[in-house]
Amino acid sequence: RAFENFQTACSEAETKVQGIHYQAFGKQLYLLDSVTKIPKPHSTDMWLEVLRSELDPEYVFSFKAVQTVISKVLSHQTYSRIFGLTGSVGGAAERDFLKTHYGAVVFQVPSFLDTCPDTRGKQRPTLQESEHILQSSEEAQIERVVQLAAEYSSRVPVLVLAANPRMRERMVAELRASTDVPEEYTSRPYEGREAQQKVAIAVTTAEGGRGHDYRIMDAGVDKQGGLCVIITWIPDSVRDWTQFKGRTARQDNKGQYVVVLNMEKEMHDIDAGSLRGAKAEDIVNILMDAMTVKTAAQLSGFSQVIPKANLMQQLSVKFWQLVDGNALSKIQQRQWIHLCQIYRKMSEESIEEHWRAHVLPRTIRSRVGHRS
Repeated sequence: RAFENFQTACSEAETKVQGIHYQAFGKQLYLLDSVTKIPKPHSTDMWLEVLRSELDPEYVFSFKAVQTVISKVLSHQTYSRIFGLTGSVGGAAERDFLKTHYGAVVFQVPSFLDTCPDTRGKQRPTLQESEHILQSSEEAQIERVVQLAAEYSSRVPVLVLAANPRMRERMVAELRASTDVPEEYTSRPYEGREAQQKVAIAVTTAEGGRGHDYRIMDAGVDKQGGLCVIITWIPDSVRDWTQFKGRTARQDNKGQYVVVLNMEKEMHDIDAGSLRGAKAEDIVNILMDAMTVKTAAQLSGFSQVIPKANLMQQLSVKFWQLVDGNALSKIQQRQWIHLCQIYRKMSEESIEEHWRAHVLPRTIRSRVGHRS
């Protein structure tokens, strides 16, 4: 069985895409959350171990089987209330999900600058109208991004958000090869939040589009509309879109952004002809609505798993109590590990039946009767 699992992991590794399923940081590979695409540094999978061993010949292949299931919903329910602040909580589908399963109540906190008298208030990024927002291919999209980056970088700093590392490298190469972009604008790498050097054009992926503070120290940039962010794809979540736009118009500075999309990847069964001649804002809203429908479908799938995860967490507690009491054989422990791997595809009744028939010791099974 171990060899079969390894063969399956090798085949699965070939289907995984960087920026969608995992992310590379140097020689380290990390799983990405299936919804937020945020790295999960403490999570792993056998297919990820295969990729790690391919990346680094000296890497020692290892894999730990899941023996405990933790339900976030059940864990949160152990608290009477939880209060938190977030820059973006997501769209209608995500808010409905949080309300249904977590009992979450969302309220808007005004930006600090909006509460200050005698100020112009919090600046909102402005979507700039641009011809050819929808490009027919990846090559055409990259060509348009380079054109826009060259145009805007003559006036303001530019931040390009690429959909994945491969696209980022392609855009960097094209920018460096372009005769319209001065060499000094692209030759020096961006060194992080505290970098003091001036970088006219920076190219990053989704990770650089969330949480980073790109400080603009030149007052003249504000007069030209502020830092320009070029966004090249519609993310899965509204909150990511909010984060992307939030890299500009920070503090009390002005900000602007431009959208350039690849129709081959962004249309989601929408007729391209229906968008011909539409304003950039209308196109973005239509595509965001389509992505919201997709997100709602994903969250619906999670909704079906939550009761199973709640049950598995309760059984996990019982499992470890039995382990501590030396009440389980090696075969019963392996049956539990197997259940942790397949429970998502089972009904709650099947999970309980598997637990009673294959994990729970016969002596205890006879005492507790039908339900343990």
